[in-house]
Amino acid sequence: MDFIPFDKEAVAITAPYFAKKSGRLCDWTPAGCYLWSANYTYHYAILHGCLVMQVTLPFGEIYSPPMGEGDTAAALSALEAHCRQANKPLRISPVTPEQATQLTAFFGDSARVKPMPQYADYMYHHTDLATFAGRRYSGQRNHINQFLKKHPNWEYRPLTAELIPSLLRFTDEYLRLKQARGVLSESEEEDMNGVRAVLTAWDALPMSGGVILVDGAVAGFAAGERIGDTLYVHIEKGDTRYVGIYQMLVREYAAHSAAEGLAYINREDDAGEPGLRQSKLAYRPCGMAEKCSVTVERK
Repeated sequence: MDFIPFDKEAVAITAPYFAKKSGRLCDWTPAGCYLWSANYTYHYAILHGCLVMQVTLPFGEIYSPPMGEGDTAAALSALEAHCRQANKPLRISPVTPEQATQLTAFFGDSARVKPMPQYADYMYHHTDLATFAGRRYSGQRNHINQFLKKHPNWEYRPLTAELIPSLLRFTDEYLRLKQARGVLSESEEEDMNGVRAVLTAWDALPMSGGVILVDGAVAGFAAGERIGDTLYVHIEKGDTRYVGIYQMLVREYAAHSAAEGLAYINREDDAGEPGLRQSKLAYRPCGMAEKCSVTVERK
């Protein structure tokens, strides 16, 4: 079985399969996989008409559930045979609880399911983030009002190729400031590697984005991709010297992404960081996209 490196050319090849994926987990999207391929090794294979992603982590390989309209059962059997031949367990992760149930039914007693609540994605109604309406969003509106009062010469612009050089300079300065303050976590450093990879390959990725400028200078930007009824926000980076910048990014990107059929926004997990968890909860998620890991070992 040949797994092919997941480079920017592979994004267009695999996108139609990702579009047919089940569930709303952020881990299995074309741009999301490309972002994280800056830190981990990603490969893909087309098995019996289904896309299967392979990610090499320090402890070994994990695989996506088969995606697409092909023969899922045949793809799972081929994947299991591949892992048995390599004398390693088959780890399919992450999957939704519903997918875990389906995989357990397919593999029987050989499958072990492990819930991963620490990696659950935060889900929001699109209209909530696009409007910040109601009393529960009074804090966000207060921050936005502070921003608007202090920075009347702000503007929102769609993220296009002409803005990439400015955004790359912004990310360099963002990293420098975080490092100088001693607040750059390992997970955020990895995240920034992915951000630079995405910006460098922007025209090859199925993404949208928005940039907020103040007096012509970049104050922050957001970027993501839509699959089905969900917008997956992979990037939100703001200069916190502009009070309210993150609230502005969340609202403006959501509002400018409005389109028929868009119902949800997935703002990913909190990377186990208490500050990020508090921030994501403050935006009042409508639910969590729960994740599980399924390991298959034949005795």
